[in-house]
Amino acid sequence: MKTAEYKAWLEAEGNLPNTVSTRISDARRIEKHFGDLDEAFREDKCARIFARLAYSKADEAAGLPNPSAIAVDGNVYDTLAHFRSTLNSYVKFRDSAHLGDSDILAKFDSNADFRAVRANWDEVTEASFCRIARAVHNAGLDWWFVDIAHTPVRFGRKFKGRSRAHSVIGYLRAADCEVALNARNDALQLVAQSPVDLSETGAPLLVSAIENNLEKLRQQFPIDPPRAGFWPNELEVEGEAEAAVSSSIYLVTALDGDVDGFDGFVKRGDWHLLYDNGGKYNQMVREMRSGDHIVLRDYLPGQRNAPFEQRGHPATAMRIRATGVVTQVSDDGLSVKVDWTPLTEPKLWWLYTNNDTIWRLPVEKKEAARRLAGFIYEDESQDLDWFRNHKYWRDRFGDSAAKVLSMAKPTNLILYGPPGTGKTYRTALEAVRLCDGDADDGDDDEGRAALMERYGELVKEKRIEFVTFHQNFGYEDFVEGLRPTTGSADGQTAGGFELKPEPGIFRRIADRAAAPVMKADAAFSLDDRSVFKLSLGEAGKAEWEWVFEDSLEEGYAIFGFKNVDWSDERFRDRDAILRELHERFPDEKLTVQNGDVKSPDRFRNRINEGDVVIVSKGLNAFRAIGVVEGSYEYAPRPDGRYCHRRKVRWLWDDPEGVDVREISEKRFSLDTVYEVPKSRLNITEIERLVNAAAASEVEDESAEREPHVLIIDEINRANISKVFGELITLLEPDKRLGQGNALTVRLPYSKREFGVPSNLHVIGTMNTADRSIAQIDTALRRRFKFEEIAPDPSLLTTADGISLRQVLTVINQRIEYLIDRDHRIGHAFFMGDGGKDRRAIDATMRDKVIPLLQEYFFEDWSRIASVVGDGFLEKTTLKAPPGIMGDPRDSWSVRGVFLTDAYDRLLEGSLPDESEEQPQYEEAAE
Repeated sequence: MKTAEYKAWLEAEGNLPNTVSTRISDARRIEKHFGDLDEAFREDKCARIFARLAYSKADEAAGLPNPSAIAVDGNVYDTLAHFRSTLNSYVKFRDSAHLGDSDILAKFDSNADFRAVRANWDEVTEASFCRIARAVHNAGLDWWFVDIAHTPVRFGRKFKGRSRAHSVIGYLRAADCEVALNARNDALQLVAQSPVDLSETGAPLLVSAIENNLEKLRQQFPIDPPRAGFWPNELEVEGEAEAAVSSSIYLVTALDGDVDGFDGFVKRGDWHLLYDNGGKYNQMVREMRSGDHIVLRDYLPGQRNAPFEQRGHPATAMRIRATGVVTQVSDDGLSVKVDWTPLTEPKLWWLYTNNDTIWRLPVEKKEAARRLAGFIYEDESQDLDWFRNHKYWRDRFGDSAAKVLSMAKPTNLILYGPPGTGKTYRTALEAVRLCDGDADDGDDDEGRAALMERYGELVKEKRIEFVTFHQNFGYEDFVEGLRPTTGSADGQTAGGFELKPEPGIFRRIADRAAAPVMKADAAFSLDDRSVFKLSLGEAGKAEWEWVFEDSLEEGYAIFGFKNVDWSDERFRDRDAILRELHERFPDEKLTVQNGDVKSPDRFRNRINEGDVVIVSKGLNAFRAIGVVEGSYEYAPRPDGRYCHRRKVRWLWDDPEGVDVREISEKRFSLDTVYEVPKSRLNITEIERLVNAAAASEVEDESAEREPHVLIIDEINRANISKVFGELITLLEPDKRLGQGNALTVRLPYSKREFGVPSNLHVIGTMNTADRSIAQIDTALRRRFKFEEIAPDPSLLTTADGISLRQVLTVINQRIEYLIDRDHRIGHAFFMGDGGKDRRAIDATMRDKVIPLLQEYFFEDWSRIASVVGDGFLEKTTLKAPPGIMGDPRDSWSVRGVFLTDAYDRLLEGSLPDESEEQPQYEEAAE
């Protein structure tokens, strides 16, 4: 046994001195009975010793004797579990010094963005990355994942339980296959260049810099107590329940086929699937590791006896029956050994449920999952009020359900007022209230932050859309118009173009609002599913439309490329595919990056059963979504093309195609098939499309139409008749779909029947300084409720002796006298940082108020001076130039430094507040 090294490793891991001593003592005791631990590690990573120390709760219950050679005086189960823990610690110590490239990559592959990047790497790139990763880890630095697709992993210093990193040294730049260094860190300043490419020449440069600057790295990124560096899959929140979180938690069915397998699983100390079809669940079994947590549960759908008011809706539940720890894994994709601990009494959990055979609990992403982990491992009671009022269940079971149901009457509202009156914030408040039925988060800073956070969530869910009108905005932008498109396939552009109807923002949100949403717990979810983009045929070419049509009709994804049967098991390896193609097509210069190699590999091997495929239509649209339900099949055709297929259950389709921006922040790339990082996708919108399609096909009692809101900023700046066209009539509440006088119109370009759903609310804003409300289109005035948002001086306070309430009141009185009330100034100018002290107030006057007055009065400075007084402006006299006969003229300018009593001068003639002490102002600093 490497005693000294093991001791140093234990100390670096942060163990206390007594723990270090106990570990070493126990390891020596194990070694005494089973031989040299290093030899056992080299032989089978101590598997033989682990087998001799195996002793489960079931063994204890059966009264079985101690199977090991170690004498035990007390409880056999607890003692052997302690020795197994020590042995596992020693194996981890030895592993840390002998990690192969495949071991290192496995620590990063839990992240979908990283896997997507690595799918395009060759062997040299992988080896170069592993060399850098090993050097970073050996230096005691940490790796962690970042939810940014193009830089999915970083290294530096990060602590468990903290969302933000302490220090970032460098990061993987995915697109360029290189590691870039953070310029703010100088510990690696000896690197000759940054970024460093992942190559045989680039990687050694960074590795050498790390190894030559170890002391400097330790000084710049100290850690007390010392510990080893974290791999990215190790950075999880700590705590008793989180100890389970630090490894994976799998909830598995208690069924063994069609019968209850609970007793058998517990007695045998295992859990298994019945067969290996190469699907999603077999892959999940292969991903299980010793030490992972596993839970036996029953899924209970359609429950009517929930401990809360159900309002006629069924609810789902799970019965938790046993918890366990994986003690031994296998490569067969079927079974694992488990140390089970049956619960004395099964526990019932409501609402947040899943009926998958294996469900990996997403504790790192969802608060609901963390609460379930606490319920299982810490005996925390389920906070049913929290779950009932969560956005996924509140429409059926929440306290605000009655409010949501009563919001069927559509709202058409315009908020108008001068600039700076808070119209933007009020718009967000109204939009959230219309979507959620309530927006009572308080009016303090915390409440405002909570409101804007919810507003952002609804925008991301595409239940709130925002558009700004302007003079050139028209019907084609708002409703639909013709747009030129080329006859382009994925990357193949034909000559010429054609005009096709493209929906505008109003038609898109109306279509979303009109679609029912399946709210039942059985609704489709992308949790634990990877998403792949897939091309079916060549978009834009009529002769290949049969590929898409036959795929949907037959329930398959039909795939092209070489007419080679890839059914043989050896083709699970991408290199085997390449070798086969080299033999069959020796004249073609093929590499693993060629489409003929990587596309069949991805289609056959990378897509698992249960994964989702999104069918593209060119690079800018998608036209179908489905779930893969079968493994690869070779189905040759007479012409030798499109001979490959996978069974797919198609969930949604639109042959015309939908703009890819509805579901992705980027357009599709040219590759025929590839995994799309979820961080790049609008998961909520994909799930909404699928569930809406399902709800429209079946009569689901929980299918509802969610409120949507369209916000039109500066609604008075466009030609309303030009923008709305014939739809202005459809906005009337009683003309909406589902109402007594519902109307539809045939749209001019797409020729489709269109109506406005009742659950689509429209909120507009108007800046009255731009255009008076009296000039608004009469048709708009009749169909909208107008609510004035006026300046409110009562919201202002006194700062550095300046009564902002009086200042704003006097300025607005003078503006209203000289122009009108529509051009007043809002209170928001002087709130927050704009009115915190004399310096800030001066800046507000100089940079915001006076320039606005210049616009109002068309540079008539005498009228501006009549509003603010001469404390802010100075006047000089211009004499006529030599040779020019004329009277002297006034010249106005803004003072470089406002007079000390500028605000007193502004308030002259107003009613002073006798109770307010008038301080002496100091000269404003430059």
